Formats: sequence, C-alpha cells, structure tokens
Amino acid sequence: MNGFKLMADSYRTLVEQGKISQEDAEKEISTYEFLAACKQEDLYRMVDTGAFNDIMKAYMRKALRDVDVDNKTESKVMEELRWLLDTRQAREICE
Repeated sequence: MNGFKLMADSYRTLVEQGKISQEDAEKEISTYEFLAACKQEDLYRMVDTGAFNDIMKAYMRKALRDVDVDNKTESKVMEELRWLLDTRQAREICE
C-alpha cells in the first residue's frame, strides 16, 4: 500500500466518522486514488508536462525568501530553475 492509497483511505475514514461529508471528500479521494494507481514513470510524465511549473517556482521562491537569500541569488536560482524545467526531464533530475 502506498502513501496515496493511505490518504484516500484516511478521507474515507473521516467520512465514516462523520467528520467530513462525502461530498467534501470525493475530490480528495479521487485524486489520491488516481495517484495511487500511477507508476513512478507516470508521475515523471505529469511533471514533464509543465503543469506544475508555476507551483514549483512559487515553492522555490518562498523557500529562498524564508531563508533570507539576497535578491541577486534568488534571481539566479529562479533563472536556473526555469532553465532546468524547460530543458531537462523529471526522471533525469531525480536520478
């Protein structure tokens, strides 16, 4: 059992306990069930679509600001991240 399956099951449990409605849990459950069925290669493919680039950039920008990186360094790191997202595949980066 993987972590995504556990998350879907956790939402089912919350529904059974009456802590959240079935309606509120449906999207969460379907998302986690979908991810549970994915192979690692599928996850790489999803990242490679660019669908998550803006989210990854926002996380990186937040992390850089939270550790008080100066503006020049932040700009250089963000430029490198943009280049990597545009030119490299997720599998390549994760290996």
